[in-house]
Amino acid sequence: MDPIDSKIKSYLSDAENENVSPELVAQVKALFPGAGRFACPHCGKSITPFKSPLATQKIKNILWAFLALTSFTGSFLAPRYFFQFLAAFLFFGFRWVVDQRATKTQIFVYKTLKDAEPSQVRDRDLHHPQSHL
Repeated sequence: MDPIDSKIKSYLSDAENENVSPELVAQVKALFPGAGRFACPHCGKSITPFKSPLATQKIKNILWAFLALTSFTGSFLAPRYFFQFLAAFLFFGFRWVVDQRATKTQIFVYKTLKDAEPSQVRDRDLHHPQSHL
């Protein structure tokens, strides 16, 4: 075994055994403005919280729904282009459904990470949702 590895392991074990006051931890967190970011418990990558729950995403969802309804209406108003409007309706409708699902998933992850303490968020909560079937 490498002597450097043994030194690092001894330093890590010493660090785990030390007691740090909560006041000191609060002071150190205040020094780093990005300390409030969440980390994925599965992979450890930083997760940035969403800004005002997805305002631009809501506008996009409304746009897809409007385009789908407009295409559906257009299919009856212009019978010559019925199938083209119907294809556009299916595309915009599918896009609306997919974006709605993505928005719900993003809000779920945001609320889970915001409400739970970091120690309470487990791998199974985010990466393996339970089925309700």
